[in-house]
Amino acid sequence: MTRLKRNISIEKLEQLRDQQPFVRLLIRAHRALSAGTAAKLEALGYENFGGAQGTLLSQLDPNGTRLTTLAERLGVTKQSVSQLISDLESSAYVQRVPDPTDRRASLVRFTERGWRFCQDVNRVRLELEADYESALGADTMKTLRDLLEQLVEHTGRLS
Repeated sequence: MTRLKRNISIEKLEQLRDQQPFVRLLIRAHRALSAGTAAKLEALGYENFGGAQGTLLSQLDPNGTRLTTLAERLGVTKQSVSQLISDLESSAYVQRVPDPTDRRASLVRFTERGWRFCQDVNRVRLELEADYESALGADTMKTLRDLLEQLVEHTGRLS
């Protein structure tokens, strides 16, 4: 790992300030993708849909998922997931049903509306990825994906 120098020259500091920091580029790319996704979903009639809700829906298994499993997948508390589920229930995207394998537990499942949303989100994601591939070229897009996967894997080993 590269060690940071304690004394950075003014010239080096100005050079660093002038270049776009890597983390900022990642954040800007994420924001652009999120904004594009939100705009396309809004055009389909989905409004005021928060990122946390979408993230939770993306973790639901087609036949339902236990609340504890969702909390583990999202890396948050059961209370946080329970609140998100309540919000999604009130909007008719999910429902809680008894778990047939354990009477004490329940499963969170898509409603018909939630399943339509899930399909629309995936269609939008594929459209945006196709647009990116069109802009970058298939080979560059594959390289970018491979590099991002390597970066995520490497970062996961650091924590």
